[in-house]
Amino acid sequence: MLKSVSDIEAMLAAAGRGAGMTDPAADYLAAAVGWLAARDLDGVAAAVTALQPRPAPHRSDSAETVRFSPAPILHTAGVALNALSDAARSGRTLELVDVDAPLLLLGYAGVAASRLGRGLALRSRAFNAMIAPDGTHYVSGPYVLVLDPIRIEYWTPEPWLSPVRIVTETEVDPLDWLRASRLAGLAEDMAPPDGPRH
Repeated sequence: MLKSVSDIEAMLAAAGRGAGMTDPAADYLAAAVGWLAARDLDGVAAAVTALQPRPAPHRSDSAETVRFSPAPILHTAGVALNALSDAARSGRTLELVDVDAPLLLLGYAGVAASRLGRGLALRSRAFNAMIAPDGTHYVSGPYVLVLDPIRIEYWTPEPWLSPVRIVTETEVDPLDWLRASRLAGLAEDMAPPDGPRH
């Protein structure tokens, strides 16, 4: 089903609040999913999955790293990205371990890069993503469950980065939309859509 980016953001903000997130956290989630949707990436599925209960993150600091493990993204992204400047100033690496939604992390990093006015890089053995403050980005590798650490660091955008296509509408799986609606308290009595989920 086709949904506008603004509708997706409104629904995910309501779903986040319905799942118990604070208003600022729910708005950050909505912005991250909207950032993905505007680039024709499906953050709705990742978000509604990530909104399920998760273990609390644990932070550990060493001389080399600031590490969060496990790193349930909804509980970790804002805290971790806020810790990035501290890690960078002290020459340490910021690492997230056992990230449950790498695609959603890309959305959070996209919003953070814009707000910070700094490029960000997400690197692991599974994928690399470089994001410029203007929203252009380069990605290699699939968005899969990543068990090895994802390192986050500041990055200076390269001149070869080409602008990404920004869309105002994107396809959303009807079942994911229903799950978000239920979290938002808008669809308690709706039946699930017919047909298999993609």
